[in-house]
Amino acid sequence: IIISLFGIVNTLVLTVFERTREIGMLRAIGMTRRQTPRMIRHESVITALIGAVLGLGLGFFLAFIVTQAVKKDGIGFAVPVTSIVVFVITAILAVLIAGPIGVACAVYIAEYAPKWLAEPVSFLITLLAAIPSIIYGLWGFRILAPIMRAAVEPFLKNTLGQIPIVGALFSGPT
Repeated sequence: IIISLFGIVNTLVLTVFERTREIGMLRAIGMTRRQTPRMIRHESVITALIGAVLGLGLGFFLAFIVTQAVKKDGIGFAVPVTSIVVFVITAILAVLIAGPIGVACAVYIAEYAPKWLAEPVSFLITLLAAIPSIIYGLWGFRILAPIMRAAVEPFLKNTLGQIPIVGALFSGPT
């Protein structure tokens, strides 16, 4: 979730910063300050839904094709329902946490930040965009995962582990 925060914030800030003129034109023809974050939020939700539907559809299609090719070796097509449910719950948590932060950062940089702050921050965000997502993943795997395993996981198991449905998410493999 923390790694997805970087990606979502980076994407939203770049989207808003690159569209500053467009947002300015929309503001000039009557869009209010309250409508700007709403527009960005709706666009990000629509984009995420399109990506999720296309990704799941293409993933199932390719999995079906590959399993048909290796069917003679005894490998069959099966839908991993538990993994998909855990993935969906994790994705929803990531969006609920990172989405508002990303929109707030993007709107602040585009609308409210003074020029002396907005320019260097947008430059740094552009540099972060140049780093491939796999680097963020490796950083999370090598640096963040041990910290989460030692500090956050025991806390979540002790506090949320007793809740019937949610507890299974934090119990780990049995």
